[in-house]
Amino acid sequence: NRPDCLSIVGIARETAVTFNRTFTLPKVVLQEDADKDVDEKVQVQIKDTDLCSRYVAKLICDVKIEPSPLWMQRRLQVCGVRPINNIVDITNYVMLELGQPLHAFDFNELNEGTIVVRRANNGENIVTLDGVTRELNEDMLIIADTKEPIAIAGVMGGEKTEISSSTQMILLESANFSGPCVRRTSRKLGLRSEASSRFEKGIDPNLCLLAANRACQLIEQLGAGKVLNGSVDVFPKKPCPKKVYFRPEKINKTLGIDVLQDDMIDILNRLELKVEQDDKGFFVNVPTFRADIEKEADIAEEIARIYGYDKLEATLPEANTTLGRLSREQKLLDEVKQALVYQGYSEIYTYSFMSPNVFNKINIPEESPLRKAITLMNPLGEEHSIMRTTLIPSMLEVVLRNINQNIKDVRLFEIAAAYIPKQLPLKELPLENKRICISLSGKDADFFNLKRAIEVMLASIKVSGYTFERHQNNTFHPGRCAKILLEGKDVGIIGELHPDVLENYEIDKKVYIAEMDLDLLFKHSSRTIKFSPLPKFPATERDLALIVKDDVPAGHIIETIKEIGGQLLEKVELFDIYKGDQIPEGCKSIAFSLTFRDMKKTLTDTEVNNLHEKIKSHLAKKFKGDLRE
Repeated sequence: NRPDCLSIVGIARETAVTFNRTFTLPKVVLQEDADKDVDEKVQVQIKDTDLCSRYVAKLICDVKIEPSPLWMQRRLQVCGVRPINNIVDITNYVMLELGQPLHAFDFNELNEGTIVVRRANNGENIVTLDGVTRELNEDMLIIADTKEPIAIAGVMGGEKTEISSSTQMILLESANFSGPCVRRTSRKLGLRSEASSRFEKGIDPNLCLLAANRACQLIEQLGAGKVLNGSVDVFPKKPCPKKVYFRPEKINKTLGIDVLQDDMIDILNRLELKVEQDDKGFFVNVPTFRADIEKEADIAEEIARIYGYDKLEATLPEANTTLGRLSREQKLLDEVKQALVYQGYSEIYTYSFMSPNVFNKINIPEESPLRKAITLMNPLGEEHSIMRTTLIPSMLEVVLRNINQNIKDVRLFEIAAAYIPKQLPLKELPLENKRICISLSGKDADFFNLKRAIEVMLASIKVSGYTFERHQNNTFHPGRCAKILLEGKDVGIIGELHPDVLENYEIDKKVYIAEMDLDLLFKHSSRTIKFSPLPKFPATERDLALIVKDDVPAGHIIETIKEIGGQLLEKVELFDIYKGDQIPEGCKSIAFSLTFRDMKKTLTDTEVNNLHEKIKSHLAKKFKGDLRE
């Protein structure tokens, strides 16, 4: 995977280091036509310098297209390259020799003698050398003249400027293209070549002029044409010198051996990693052909492989052990998972990446901060091109997959991070909120079953004081959605998914989903264990049913019951919600079970009945409801 070793010169350089021999590049001498200058005939414009850091062009006139000599054909065939003609064979020969891909254009087919390196326009087409019409998009880099594309940068040339038997003048291209851009283009078009595989890994920009001159030298030697004087060399982004500091003692500690400092310096100098020293310590000047050298560990690796892995002695690791323990967050996560697993839910793991299209699929408004997602520079594809800001889309994909497998009751949960940027473009790391998404679908699926699962989960981590408040959200069914509030803070949402969202995912069943911020929940988790004696006196239970408007939250009624019941009210539970016969239109019947107990004495029926009647009377007035017998 070392791009500098994908050539004869690269292998020769490594061989010289291995056998401690001197390595020198052969000199390239040209007999250029002094009467004609390239500058007079060729113009090169690089419009996207982030995707093309250098472009060298040379012109060859009086070209004679014929088969290349037998020795060159044999060398190409040994390397798995099919000989075509002298010009094309020379470009391939130099690529194998130096590692720099080249391309030759029929200069007479160029409009106005101009080369433009730019991004393609969406919908733009080019017929490549294999005779296939390729549709381009704005993520692809192309070589064009003043009218149309003539090559896909780093991947394949175009049919229009192909070298043929009638070619009389050629423009030789030697350029440095962005590796990630070439890789994306190659993958998108299904085109992979010797050139693209080299560009993908990153090529030394300082090779461009050398490779162009070497190709011209071979053209002159084979009598294939006359090279015009000079070259057009557009080099807008020259690589900055790179220094990597290292500590000899740290290298030895990393490798577990004792290599003398002088031996280290000798090895690095032989690798052309010239060692110098300043007030900070030793450092190497990294040559441009070794872009893989970035940190001290890379220096250690280079020293180890040249010194000899066989000289690394086997040693036992230190026997010191450290007793570990789970952190508070890990313990809380275990409690959350156990609480849900005990209720029949299964944990899932999904990608942290998603498609920008999911925002429309789950009806996220245009102005929502959830749409401000981080875009990946080198995504696996359009479907995984942004970091997720919500877990719901990933959950729905898994729900659909389970339903398609005829799984009738789907109970799932996922604990993962959502990535919320503080600003775009990114200038600092995003917020990585740990969130939990729970989904329920199937026979017994309804809002209250999911709500019950959440209550059990929150009880397991000792979170109390939360409320459910009616809420309107485009992702959820109108009137069947609630915010989860904790001390006035919004910590989550629960509800039945909107029919439009289900249709977008081709799900034909009702799905109930909740998503909560675990970081906020954990902050309010109390790990203090309180003990109290078992009650000495019996409890008394009463039921209460109230008919109220549909928009009256049950949570508000429970709060009022607790307020009026005071210390004698031990517990209140909602056990039924009914709509139907004998219930007016737009109303619902809510039934509660109330448990009364006095810790100091046995309550009499009169005391319980009086308090029960007081609660009923207050509820009827406050919520304008009717009590059911």
